[in-house]
Amino acid sequence: MRAYAIAEGGLMAALSALLTIVGGILPAGGLLLRIAACVPVARVTARHGRRAGAATSVVVGLLAATVFGPLAGLFRLVQLGGFAVTLGWAQRRSWNAIAAVAFSAAGGAVTAVLSILESAVVTGINPLTATQVQFRLSLDTAAAVLPRAYAMLHVGAGLQAWVAGWLATLRASIPTLSVLALAGFVVAYSIGFAVLLYVADRAAARRVGDPLPQLPRLVEAALAIALRWVSMLRGRAGAR
Repeated sequence: MRAYAIAEGGLMAALSALLTIVGGILPAGGLLLRIAACVPVARVTARHGRRAGAATSVVVGLLAATVFGPLAGLFRLVQLGGFAVTLGWAQRRSWNAIAAVAFSAAGGAVTAVLSILESAVVTGINPLTATQVQFRLSLDTAAAVLPRAYAMLHVGAGLQAWVAGWLATLRASIPTLSVLALAGFVVAYSIGFAVLLYVADRAAARRVGDPLPQLPRLVEAALAIALRWVSMLRGRAGAR
């Protein structure tokens, strides 16, 4: 790598590490800071290539490991590689917005799977088993509440039998539902993170005179609505 690429990568690594450390310390806003911490790595990758982005990610991972421990540093390294380096590489190849986000989300999905496996190794808790337990608890709660609801609403025996059949079917399908729930979480997390990262990276690139393609208006409108609902839910939870 050229000298200016190394120098810029070092500066961006310091900025990314600072955002990572602050995001790990602050109780609120951690997700947004983790997304912001990916932007410098994506910018370095887009400007100087995959090697520069990978080297920057390694530096950030090492700095995070000195503060939060080796496992946290490893997770940060994998996350930067999965989301930021892939996004920057797609932008360097002048892909359109949807293709860049999809490529970043695919890399991020690998990161999410690795983080789940890492959590299982560290805690010793099988994520599928934990998800199955949550489903069983939810069904047990529903089965306990339904008789009172039937009595209040004067529900007939036919409808009660139909609901009981559905509950039995759901209980028998818990292993399949657990796999689908984890897969859905990985997909939703990866796409959401990649979209937010692209929006943040596009804003940063525009400030330095490097315009990037705009996401479709439908995607940006859906993102705005989703962020508004998240902020409302967080505000209500804080009020409680």
